[in-house]
Amino acid sequence: MNMISSTDAGGECGPETTTVGLTGGLPNRVFTLVPSAICGILNAADLDTAARRDVAFLCKKFFLVTREYERNKAVHEDMGTIVTLNDGRITAEGNNHQQRCGVNTPAVWLPTPRWVRLPPVLQLWSGYGSWYAKTTRGLYAWGHNVAGKLGAGTMSPCVPAPAFVGDIDPATITVTAAQSFFCTNNRGWLVCGKNYSGELGLGHTDEVTIPTPASCPSAARWYSNLGSTFIWTKSGLMACGVNNAGQLGIGSGQWNVTTPTPVDLPAGFRTNVDQVVCKGNMTMIVAGRTGYICGLDHFIVGKRTLATPMPLPFPIDDAVTHGKNALFLSNGQVLSSGNNASQQITASPHCLVVPTPAPLPLDLPGPARCVSAGDHAFFVQINDGSWWARGKNQSGSLGVGQADASVGGWTRVALDGVSSVCTNDANDTLFITDDGVFTTSDIGGAADQFAVTDDGAASWGDARRVGGGTGMRRVVRQMDCIVPLPTIAMTR
Repeated sequence: MNMISSTDAGGECGPETTTVGLTGGLPNRVFTLVPSAICGILNAADLDTAARRDVAFLCKKFFLVTREYERNKAVHEDMGTIVTLNDGRITAEGNNHQQRCGVNTPAVWLPTPRWVRLPPVLQLWSGYGSWYAKTTRGLYAWGHNVAGKLGAGTMSPCVPAPAFVGDIDPATITVTAAQSFFCTNNRGWLVCGKNYSGELGLGHTDEVTIPTPASCPSAARWYSNLGSTFIWTKSGLMACGVNNAGQLGIGSGQWNVTTPTPVDLPAGFRTNVDQVVCKGNMTMIVAGRTGYICGLDHFIVGKRTLATPMPLPFPIDDAVTHGKNALFLSNGQVLSSGNNASQQITASPHCLVVPTPAPLPLDLPGPARCVSAGDHAFFVQINDGSWWARGKNQSGSLGVGQADASVGGWTRVALDGVSSVCTNDANDTLFITDDGVFTTSDIGGAADQFAVTDDGAASWGDARRVGGGTGMRRVVRQMDCIVPLPTIAMTR
């Protein structure tokens, strides 16, 4: 008698294994399994693309099963991590920094799909390296867990395999860099994650590592970044958290605001808020095509503090900021304002260190798909898929093959197949492709944090010198706190 064992997640008690006896020889009996069992075997086999294609030709049934799998699967992608949901099972591949694939392996890149062990999955959410799965046995989470934002009851910086969060039935989950906001069907709004300045609006600054009822039950949307949180409610826009430069726009200089407080928008404001962009000590609010700014304004009127939101003098369709620069999409044109010390806005010597008095049109290298704001640098992807960069180029961080401290004109990034550009706490530039994460930087300032060579082979030691300090290199050891650069999508 031949035996086949199948393993599945069994709720909080961990995996359950069932052994089934089959009379007759293999592989004939494998062909008689129901389609869902065949899919489970294929997912657990960790086959590469070519092998999975070859399996389809074993017999007609395998061909039909694999065809149905491809037809019915739902693919979710987040910063190079690809998670596929089919018939309640999920597989993960690609970027595994911060253990975001959920298969408990130190490998930073998974070239083939790996089966993520969970009860039957109904729905997935993700963002900033954190993943959440609504299953038939409750909510599970894994991946990036800064400040306990996964809600799994731990402050560990990452959760390497799915952890049980609770008997929660989410309708939607808003994921930010350091918090999670759960809109549930059975418990209202729940919040968890970073709360050092009261940004969860719970009236205190204690750690929150499990989903906790929000103090603002009428919330419709949450926006949060770097200690400041904004909540769109039935009664208007509320804010809490860090307010040291007036960035909450509540008309007060109180530094930490631990309960949701009305934002002091202009009298008669009735427009629905479409977007809130928080970055450091400033905030941009977009409502309709009107933009408002509050906090420490580096961008439009010179460096000053605005405790009450001030309208911007031009129409806005989208806006992003990183550091002391802002990008605006207005009537199909990309405008920029802010500090131009690295010539990221213009190569003109007349705008080197002072904020521009009004946004300047960016002379893009071609029709653009998206524009991203980095640390005193801009990146743009044009319609042919290539990426271009300009601005601050410390340690060759722009990836354009030059060692100059700044690059004053658009120059092509020396890497094909880039899907997105990211950064980390040290403002290193990271390029996500279909087969790895690449950088030119000395990650985290320590050479032993990663091992790279130009051809992708392991090489330990001072990796900064590979390629003369400007070559693109594959990151092959775990990194923390990878986040996407704030980006404007040009196709809407």
